[in-house]
Amino acid sequence: MRVDPDPWLGGILGYQVFRVTVPKVSQRFGSEDHSLEKAFDTAGQGRAFYYAKAPTLSVAHVKEFARAGFTVVDVNVTFSRGPGAIENKRHPEVNIMDIEPGEQEAVLKIAESSFVYSRFHLDPQIDNESANAIKREWVRNYIRGNRGERLLVAKCDGVPAGFLAILSNEDGAGTRIRVIDLIAVSRSYQGRGIGKSLVDFFVFDSREAYAKLEVGTQIANLPSMALYQKCGFHISDSAYVLHAHLWNRKLQ
Repeated sequence: MRVDPDPWLGGILGYQVFRVTVPKVSQRFGSEDHSLEKAFDTAGQGRAFYYAKAPTLSVAHVKEFARAGFTVVDVNVTFSRGPGAIENKRHPEVNIMDIEPGEQEAVLKIAESSFVYSRFHLDPQIDNESANAIKREWVRNYIRGNRGERLLVAKCDGVPAGFLAILSNEDGAGTRIRVIDLIAVSRSYQGRGIGKSLVDFFVFDSREAYAKLEVGTQIANLPSMALYQKCGFHISDSAYVLHAHLWNRKLQ
């Protein structure tokens, strides 16, 4: 069991935050395994927020987390596809390009007002104002060059109507993977095909340099799941997302 501080998230919420990394599925909690209890010693006596992911194949992990005070707030579903040969389908009303300096504040407003299904918005112990701030600062990291590879903006009627933030990495075998890290469409422009235009652009733009494309979403977010499947992605993995909010380190 590994526990690492998350100072970025803690800075937004105003109290300590820790990421808990669970063992692999093949590793089991023993009846005398008190690693979770020991993990909570990192927070001292102050307020703290812990989060973790557990494979959906391992209900044993979820049981132990529940005993320690964690609650399942989400099931994260990962979608994958190859870059493949795809036509660069251009929406007649949408222009997609990298973010420009004059668009930054408009994009940040989309980020803080367009999310409903994130694990932070689904957690009843995190208020909407804080959940919205997390998404805003997430995108601000892209604008500042502190995170990710690229931040695309979809403009409609001459103004930013949505964005797509891109990460890239490699797996253990050296396979180059490109990831949709975050995507959102302004509520006033939803239902006009802008989200699909952004995903189609992402797939086409990745066709030469990447072997695998990925995106994750919440199982409660049925519109996003339908969108990714429509764009040729298939479900490749899933995980429980668990949160614990503690005001001291003593477990119940």
